[in-house]
Amino acid sequence: MEINNFPDKNVSKQQLIDDYFPVFKMKTLEKYMTAIKKDENFKSIITYGSPRLPMINVKGFFLYLQNRESKMYK
Repeated sequence: MEINNFPDKNVSKQQLIDDYFPVFKMKTLEKYMTAIKKDENFKSIITYGSPRLPMINVKGFFLYLQNRESKMYK
């Protein structure tokens, strides 16, 4: 996958799954979001439009996944 396939825009959790990462289930995405909130380098990719509506940056999420993958295979 190439980074240019992912726009630099914020979407809801359901849109992220439906449009960009259809292999993820909602619970998997929520586990990743919990890990992202704890990571100082990536916690800014999740913003809140309201207390119950998190918005996730598509390109930032893809970069987070790439970063996780690179750490796994060191």
